[in-house]
Amino acid sequence: MNTTDFTHIDIREPAPIEFTFDAIGWSILLVAGVLMVLVFAMMRIRGYQKDKYRREAINTIINQQFENAEALIRTLSLVLKTVAISTYGREKVGTLSGAHWLNFLIETCPKINRYDMELVVEGTYNLELVRDMDAERQNELKSSVTYWIQYHAR
Repeated sequence: MNTTDFTHIDIREPAPIEFTFDAIGWSILLVAGVLMVLVFAMMRIRGYQKDKYRREAINTIINQQFENAEALIRTLSLVLKTVAISTYGREKVGTLSGAHWLNFLIETCPKINRYDMELVVEGTYNLELVRDMDAERQNELKSSVTYWIQYHAR
């Protein structure tokens, strides 16, 4: 067996390579990262602008003071119809009333409280249903309409 003794050989290590961002790959990665951030920001801004009608409708309901339940029902009904028209178009929503309007509201937001929506729809045509409504019940109706505005299907 041939054995060689390497102890007398002077082994030199190469000089360490310094880290630098001068390589083209880092520039490409930086550009790709900036583009991804810009695309994400544009998508968020577009979504925010798209939901402007929802925020305005909810602010109308929350910030307005109602002197009685009849005014509340009228306003809730008007806001619901306005939001539905702006989302689904006048041709599809404009002619709906009564049971058809109620079914439309429930179909576009299945988890909505059906009884509350019935009260809003029927109360618009028959104000006797809502005359003696207490403040707690009025807040429940506001919450249901706000829920529909936030979660209706597009």
